[in-house]
Amino acid sequence: MVDEKIDIPTGEVGENLVKFLQKNEKKIADAWTINRLKNSKIRADLISKEDMDARSTRLLKTFTDAVTEGNLEDISMGEYGPLNQLLDETSKELAARGFTLFETGTYFFSLKDTLLEYLQKEYSAKPVILNQVITIVSKLFDNLSLTAFDSFIKGREKTLKGYVKVMAEMATPILLLWKEILFLPIVGVVDSKRAQTIMEEILRQISEKNSKILILDIMGVAVVDSAVANHIIKITRATKLMGCEAIITGISSSIAQTMVSLGIDLGGLKTRSTLIDGLEYAFEVLGYHISRNPGKN
Repeated sequence: MVDEKIDIPTGEVGENLVKFLQKNEKKIADAWTINRLKNSKIRADLISKEDMDARSTRLLKTFTDAVTEGNLEDISMGEYGPLNQLLDETSKELAARGFTLFETGTYFFSLKDTLLEYLQKEYSAKPVILNQVITIVSKLFDNLSLTAFDSFIKGREKTLKGYVKVMAEMATPILLLWKEILFLPIVGVVDSKRAQTIMEEILRQISEKNSKILILDIMGVAVVDSAVANHIIKITRATKLMGCEAIITGISSSIAQTMVSLGIDLGGLKTRSTLIDGLEYAFEVLGYHISRNPGKN
């Protein structure tokens, strides 16, 4: 004879779960900490134990508050608002601290595993009820984890964009070489995106420092073709509109030959072979005169 399946209303499961959590919250929190520390996949060097413990305690408490109404299915309801917000904040911070998606997932699922262990002990004598409780709670945690993962990915994308911006700024080191004289050594490949970044930064610096001369050194440019030349011409024209004259330096013999063979016309642009020549020309334009002090060797 097959036992008839017992179907417990979700609301009743929720009530029992709330009572269970409220009764065992401290034990579950402590067990979660132990399980978390035993798991080598969770990086302890990226966040202090004290900080993680405080966040974990808050997360468990907020989870308990969320299920108080007995809703164990729809996490879009208002009672889950604080929990969703906390998951969002925690996931984004873990991403910013350098946690991987796997490590973040391990952290959240370690709470699920800990909770299920206690539920198994609680309902060990009632296998039918245990099966339904575990199914409901597992689905709930899976939905919450998806929310956390989505927030983590958004946080990681924001962090990576920040890194890209910093790298772009490092790759565009505009220096105030002298009063009213800006200097930009370009190294590497110049594509349309990087050229746009260079132009925006140059124009910002010209505006902030009221510069009159820009020395653009291209000796470190990997390849000079018609596309690169057009980018450089656009940059110099934009600076001219800002009342700043551009001087192109670092044009080696090989670069000069390449430009000639490609028919690239830099007519109208001020060019000098070396940075020293460009600086001397800049001083001349600004009316500076440099002479050696007779008293100095």
